[in-house]
Amino acid sequence: MKRLLVFIGLLALAGGVLAQQIEPLTPPTGTEQIAITYPVPVLTVSGQVTVAGTVSVPNLSNYFIEFRPLVLTGPGTPTPPEGNWFPATLPSNRPVTNNVLGVWNTTTAPDGLYELRLVVITGGRTQFFRVSPVRVLNDPAALSPFANVAAGPTQPPSGGFTSAPAATQAALATLFASQSGGPIATPAAPQATRPVTTGPEVIANTNANVRRGDSTAYPTVGSLLAGTRAPILGISSTGSGWYFIQLPNGRTGFISPSVVRVEGSLLGVQVVTPPPVPATPTPVPTATPATQADIALSGIRPEPNPPVCLQAFNVFINATNIGSGPSAGPANVRVQSIHVASGTVASTGTAQVPALAPGQNFVVVIPLNVGVFINETHELVATINYDNLIPDTNPANNTIRFSYTLAPGGC
Repeated sequence: MKRLLVFIGLLALAGGVLAQQIEPLTPPTGTEQIAITYPVPVLTVSGQVTVAGTVSVPNLSNYFIEFRPLVLTGPGTPTPPEGNWFPATLPSNRPVTNNVLGVWNTTTAPDGLYELRLVVITGGRTQFFRVSPVRVLNDPAALSPFANVAAGPTQPPSGGFTSAPAATQAALATLFASQSGGPIATPAAPQATRPVTTGPEVIANTNANVRRGDSTAYPTVGSLLAGTRAPILGISSTGSGWYFIQLPNGRTGFISPSVVRVEGSLLGVQVVTPPPVPATPTPVPTATPATQADIALSGIRPEPNPPVCLQAFNVFINATNIGSGPSAGPANVRVQSIHVASGTVASTGTAQVPALAPGQNFVVVIPLNVGVFINETHELVATINYDNLIPDTNPANNTIRFSYTLAPGGC
């Protein structure tokens, strides 16, 4: 009876809470689609929650999901408190259509009412899509209609979902469609147990490798031929989007989402942590030490300095060949903005430095955009030849760092 009273109270609040679901800073065009389709409002979730939706926009820089608590002062409309949003997922730049946007670990937040926000950054534009209210309930014994923070210790999460009735979800889906300019699918709630043969599957678009982990840095464990199906056992916990599948011969491994299509719902699929990345073998030099290149990074700075939350900024990196011979070819440069306290990679960019003669210098410019952990210390870490594609006599000088405090701006 107590759960029924809570659901009725949340449903009564939905009309006031759902009045503004999409909040673009710049109006989207008719070809853009930005939405969270799961979880839907008036839904109770726990444990590892798979957030599904669509991010289909041109010139996508990255997107991520945030959350913040709602405060109930009585049987009225819940309101968000003043303060910052908290990151629920790491940034991603992979377009998604009716698929997984990320995994929200609700065990890091107290039980209560929350709103989710999808933040999409496309160059000079930022757009938002909000869903509220969503109730986090990892401790069912602490259920209360108007309490935002549950009393007592949090119980181990079950990972399950308690869904609103189908008629209610259909009404909410219609409301979403009227606010976002197009139909939005409402995914079904996941089953508590589901046999592998009836769960989601990947179908290979081409002959594809299956690897021990979720990147090409891992060795292959098999392959999936074009048109072949394989059951999805999980999705990578790193946010890469790679699926953990079972091959017809019984072996398991990870496959890239870029070479397959998915049939079936991914909601409720478990999160799988890949094994450690294998050590990269040292490349064999192709020239004698007397004539090899030595590519070094000698300078790095952001512009503007310090960078501002959710505003694009450029990172200028200076590369010089201080060796005795020319470099064997172009070298790839990667720069990451890392939140120092947690080690979270908030933004990543890459560029290329052309082949350099001895003593030649080149400045590369890489754009970044950071929207999390404001007023906290971040570190820009730039590395040239990080993929070891060209010989280099001294890899120790291939990395350079720069610390800054992310300015709040309009965040």
